[in-house]
Amino acid sequence: MIEEFKVELEDPQRIYFSGDDLRGHIILHVKAPYDLKCVAIRFVGEAKFRLPEESLNEKMNLKRKRKQLKNTLKKIRRKNKICPAPISTNEDTKVVAGEVKNNATLKKKRLMRFSSETYFDKRDILFGHNYSSYREHLPAGTHCLPFAFTLPANLPTSYVGRRAFIHYYCEAVIERWNKPSVAQKTHFTVSEVVDLNNDPRADMSCSVTKNSSCWMLCCPRGTILVTGRLTHQGVVCGQAVPLEADIHNMTNYNINQSYLSIIQVTSYLNSHGIAVCEDERLVLEVKNGRIPKGEFVIWPENKMKVPPLPPTSQSRTLCKIIVISYRVQIRLKLSMKGESVTVNLPLIIGNIPFRKDFKNLEYDDDENQPHNRIIFQKAIPNQDF
Repeated sequence: MIEEFKVELEDPQRIYFSGDDLRGHIILHVKAPYDLKCVAIRFVGEAKFRLPEESLNEKMNLKRKRKQLKNTLKKIRRKNKICPAPISTNEDTKVVAGEVKNNATLKKKRLMRFSSETYFDKRDILFGHNYSSYREHLPAGTHCLPFAFTLPANLPTSYVGRRAFIHYYCEAVIERWNKPSVAQKTHFTVSEVVDLNNDPRADMSCSVTKNSSCWMLCCPRGTILVTGRLTHQGVVCGQAVPLEADIHNMTNYNINQSYLSIIQVTSYLNSHGIAVCEDERLVLEVKNGRIPKGEFVIWPENKMKVPPLPPTSQSRTLCKIIVISYRVQIRLKLSMKGESVTVNLPLIIGNIPFRKDFKNLEYDDDENQPHNRIIFQKAIPNQDF
């Protein structure tokens, strides 16, 4: 009987780069001698996403299919003279043996679009034989089976989203005779190397100005002028966003609340490399308070620090179906119902800072760790995906 079966990696943080060596061991404890076929280890890296058809602007295709189905039903009705009641086109139907039957379950089902990529899938035998008919006898006690695997080069960063994931895991499998196999998974995180020094956009400044006129019953109520500036677009996790903002409220209304946020934008691509859908997620939001009418407010730098996040996708050759980008958003919520003003600026998140910032990597006496150390996201996918 198997008392303990697990996979342990040597790195407790389970964070790796492309080309690193993945080392660990399988711990297996049995009370009595155990007959089995083999003990194997499998290394997998893959990306998947699934999208509802409604989000892909394919309603015309659904109307066309519904029309074809309606024409088919008319032909069957004329031929067999059944179903005298008119058939509503708002319900899904199916044809079985010349009869038309309403299917309520089809209406609840949503058409989905799937896409996937596999970066590696390798399997090794650690104990026993895969194709032999000879039964292996595992003695009683605790057994430690070491393994090692070199990750391929140019792997995309681990990512877990609402509709997609890029994940990596190693799976230990005990194959038994005339019984189902026993498996145990351990996920780990892979990070793409994004050097801000190699991206010419990262060191460039960016400025966006937006003015919005407010109206009430066809009467002008003034103008709101918002200017956002980034001294450089590239940052690493743990650094402050170099954002400055000037807000001039020249209206007769108060700005009830002002927000500064980081938004993650995930683009899903088809086989031709064209974005078919985008998914936005609010990563971090900071409230900056109320701005009275007629006031001029300046937001200084160091308002917000970047949390642990996967870096910006630099090349579509690494992952051809998922692209990750970020932006900084300034949002003003007016006292008028439903009115708001937003300003967006691009943001590039890497994991290797600028060379000029190396001297700022000071150590803390308590933790003996740098303040602006490189931080990554531990991406563990949702098992119910």
